[in-house]
Amino acid sequence: MIVIGTRGSKLALWQANHIRDQLQTYFPDLEVHIQIIKTTGDRPQAAVAADIPSHASTGISAKGAFSKEIDQAQLEAKIDVAVHSLKDLPTDLPVGLTLGAIPIREDARDMLISKNGTGLADLRSGEKVGTRSLRRQTQLHYHRPDLKVVGLRGNVDTRIRRLHETDLSAIILATAGLNRLFGSPPTLPHLELTPIPVDQMVPAVGQGALAVVARTDDVQTLDLLKRIDHSISRTEVVAERAALSAMANETELGAGCQIPIGIYAKYTLARLQMVGVICSEKGLNRVCVEGSIDDPISVGQQMGQQLLTGTFN
Repeated sequence: MIVIGTRGSKLALWQANHIRDQLQTYFPDLEVHIQIIKTTGDRPQAAVAADIPSHASTGISAKGAFSKEIDQAQLEAKIDVAVHSLKDLPTDLPVGLTLGAIPIREDARDMLISKNGTGLADLRSGEKVGTRSLRRQTQLHYHRPDLKVVGLRGNVDTRIRRLHETDLSAIILATAGLNRLFGSPPTLPHLELTPIPVDQMVPAVGQGALAVVARTDDVQTLDLLKRIDHSISRTEVVAERAALSAMANETELGAGCQIPIGIYAKYTLARLQMVGVICSEKGLNRVCVEGSIDDPISVGQQMGQQLLTGTFN
């Protein structure tokens, strides 16, 4: 039997059940139990801190808010496997834990959900757009400074309800989560859903991917997880996380500062193509790099260094 640990949100449970189903596809006789674990990020008193994305998605604070308690349960062998949204996972896992599998990545783009129109260009000057992500806020402001950006908290259902009940014209959410909860492509009554191109809004590190974490000494479980690991998705994510790690090593990223960062890697024609963006008070620096799929860490490190040293405009 394998015990999967997960948060209790609707999306987290979908993800845990998805991994269970994948494992049982390859191992029909495998018994899999799902155990819900409440994390720091799920607690009401942590709402403000949890509203700041994790180190994995931006290089900033609230590192591990959605994984600390799950990590502890895993290290104490109370659970065998943990399933996370990879963008919420710190780049440095606790000693004793490893990424056992990264299944096929979902659509990494962000999604504009609008009451009217089908894209950012259709929104009228002065209209309000809701998103809690600093990465999304800054890139939206860069491309459409005439729009009003409103902070928006809560789970997916809560934010969609806020769109219906308030004067917001649109909200931005991750396409992957919407696909998982509402079908692919997702549909919502009386709303227009339009993926935002990567060249307009660079996704968070690991966005769209799931992380299946196991103990480094649990050889049996790691062998099982190999069957659901997707080499292309892993290559892309490893490059993105290497870029963020390189930036953190050179700066104070992850030490409480808030710097919005988007990094996205795509495996194309046997090459690894990356785009990254970093925003600061100086403006926006956008970088594109390309390299060998055989060395995603080096390609990612190159991206991280160029983001830190490039020109802002």
